[in-house]
Amino acid sequence: MKIGIDARSILNPEKKGNIGVGHYTYHLLRQLQKIDKQNEYVIFLDSTVREKDISKFQKDNFSVKFFPYNKYRRFLPSRYKDIMLGGFFNQENLDILHIIGLSSAVPPKFAGQIVVTGRGIGSTKHPELYPEKTQNKSKRINKVLKANEDHLSLIVSSDALKKDVINLLDIPGEKITVVHEGIDERICSQRDEGKIKEVKKKYNLSDRFMLYMGTIEPVKNIPRLIEAFKKVKDQSSEACQLVIAGKDGWMADEIRSMAVDLGIEKDVIFTGYIPPEEMASLFQASCAFIFIPLYEGFGSPVVEAMACCLPIIASDINSLKEVAGGAAEFVNPYDVNSIADKMLKFSLERYDIKGQCEKSCNQARNFSWEKCARETLGVYKSIFNSQ
Repeated sequence: MKIGIDARSILNPEKKGNIGVGHYTYHLLRQLQKIDKQNEYVIFLDSTVREKDISKFQKDNFSVKFFPYNKYRRFLPSRYKDIMLGGFFNQENLDILHIIGLSSAVPPKFAGQIVVTGRGIGSTKHPELYPEKTQNKSKRINKVLKANEDHLSLIVSSDALKKDVINLLDIPGEKITVVHEGIDERICSQRDEGKIKEVKKKYNLSDRFMLYMGTIEPVKNIPRLIEAFKKVKDQSSEACQLVIAGKDGWMADEIRSMAVDLGIEKDVIFTGYIPPEEMASLFQASCAFIFIPLYEGFGSPVVEAMACCLPIIASDINSLKEVAGGAAEFVNPYDVNSIADKMLKFSLERYDIKGQCEKSCNQARNFSWEKCARETLGVYKSIFNSQ
């Protein structure tokens, strides 16, 4: 097989470009390089990627191609960009083209089979939680997916997401394969007290804090998280800090201002983007992890928290119940009082967390990027053999 992978989302694997879709693409490619020495792969990148990063992917049966119109594509209408994409991919005579992320364009003129990895359709299911630009882009991409249904297969990261795609995008279930995402091995690194001390000093963190990790945006339900934390602080002076770690998204400034308005800004720490090399130490330093989004396609922060054997509070939405299993205590993400009750329980030092930590460690063993890559390769083979 000759397989093309649109890896433009990586941008720079060692910097901030590996968030979300780029993170997924990076780890999938690295594992495919380890397990598949037979098939030919063409990795499509933007010319902005640094030379030393390119060398990671340009080896053995993997080659790299650059998009020829990177410098001026932003000036082109979407329709023309899509046509040019199809022509560019067709030049490579690919059997399969893999596009990762539903925010990427599906080239309408591509002649081969297309695999699309979808990690969430939040802007379709909950449009009110996203800016209008994102909503409009999702509508356009959903139409293209439906139009290319005959030669398109979907990989989604959870059974819950598969059901959403069937119900909301009207794509048949036989076109969809569930492949769970993996865990970055750096998260599973051995506890280093020196690094933990450095991270706590850098971000001005107390000895006990509860951690949220993810983008700062409405769909992550951070306003209710802050409101619930205010209730916790009103009930107990023993309550730990709340650390909100992640890059800014839509309405981040308004979300941050809530802590000031409620008078708890000293106990709510916004760290901003966390580099990959600091993530393990930040997880390990925390007393618990809280992740209560209103929508989530998979929930990789929960998997990462489980890998660090943390007690977890999570939304009782289907995707997180699927991923966390019995390793989390679930709450209604719309119920501020329920969220506050769980936070109070977890934040008090006398709460026994040993059993919950063991459940997290055990559940995390179900996820690996090698497993994700093997199952993705299985999808490629199934498509190729059915032609």
